[in-house]
Amino acid sequence: MTKIIHLTSSISIGGGFKFINLVREKLADFQHILVGRKGELVDEAFKLFGKNNVYILPGFFLIDAVVLRKILINLDPEIVHLHGRGAGLYGRLFIPRKYWNRTIYTIHGFNLELLPKIVKKMYLTWERLASKKTALYHFVSQSEKDTFLNYVKPKEQKLRTIYNCIDTIDNLETLRFPNYDNKNGVIRLLFIGRLSKQKGVDILIEALKIVLDEGYHMILDIYGSGKEEKHLKKITKSLGLSDRINFIGQKKFSEIKVGNYDALVVPSRFEGMPFVVLEGIASGLPIIATPARGIVDILPNNSYGYISPSFSPEDLAKTLLNFYYDKTQNLKSIRKKVLNSYSRLKKLFSCEKTLKMLYETYLEISRGEKFR
Repeated sequence: MTKIIHLTSSISIGGGFKFINLVREKLADFQHILVGRKGELVDEAFKLFGKNNVYILPGFFLIDAVVLRKILINLDPEIVHLHGRGAGLYGRLFIPRKYWNRTIYTIHGFNLELLPKIVKKMYLTWERLASKKTALYHFVSQSEKDTFLNYVKPKEQKLRTIYNCIDTIDNLETLRFPNYDNKNGVIRLLFIGRLSKQKGVDILIEALKIVLDEGYHMILDIYGSGKEEKHLKKITKSLGLSDRINFIGQKKFSEIKVGNYDALVVPSRFEGMPFVVLEGIASGLPIIATPARGIVDILPNNSYGYISPSFSPEDLAKTLLNFYYDKTQNLKSIRKKVLNSYSRLKKLFSCEKTLKMLYETYLEISRGEKFR
């Protein structure tokens, strides 16, 4: 059986692990081995992959690279699949030459905006040098690919865009919609994600303050954790929103009763392609979002959701109010957007097409076929 090592920066909630687990579940013709740093999903990974197929790295950059090299030599996989920028960095640091033409690199978010200038320069220099150690760059969205090519231009590697995906149903009429007929004037919003600068929760909090100051009633439940959590709670308190914003903690999408919410808000500054948007659409939730790359691949305009014209709190507040109006005055508009987004989801982001492309890609790599 063809052996694939999946390397991720951490075994945690997020797009990287979700993608790896999807591949493990759907492409059972391959033996999937998970290598990564500790995270909150390690125990689940042991159950899903089996303890013999999960290797935990120490969590130190150079040591991780050395340990990974030993794992590769001992297991000798046909394919090495790197997931995320961190894994892409140390995963190719000391990788034996024999694996250069077996390595796939999925970035899951080419996010340079928050890097200090010197760190950004160092990273891009390494990314260009490491391109010779990469058989194939896999992008989860076209907008991410376009951004990557503005900085890094691999000469010999083939670039392939294979979207993130989610299982869909055939009959749109069986799609379960949230309760749209509730016209009590109170909107309950849902955010799910890592609490980091990238995810733009600070933008959402400031936008909500604007909306509430104008006399409208909204409640926001935040599911997630991360480095920005203390800072975001401080902002919430300073703006007097502690009774309107609830920090609930980290949960998977499947663990949340999404039918209790009127809309999913995704205020990200940038993305690869967020699974949470796909999950929200598949559950029948309207999406309120910023025009971040990765998001615009799924929701290209306001026919599919409520897309803020910019990343400013003021524009996001106007977009929240547009949804508020439709929720209380024009329910048909919401239903139309939800149906449009679901139709697009089924056409472009269902797993049948994505997994077929991944399967063929793995076969090409394992056979030693060179990409041109």
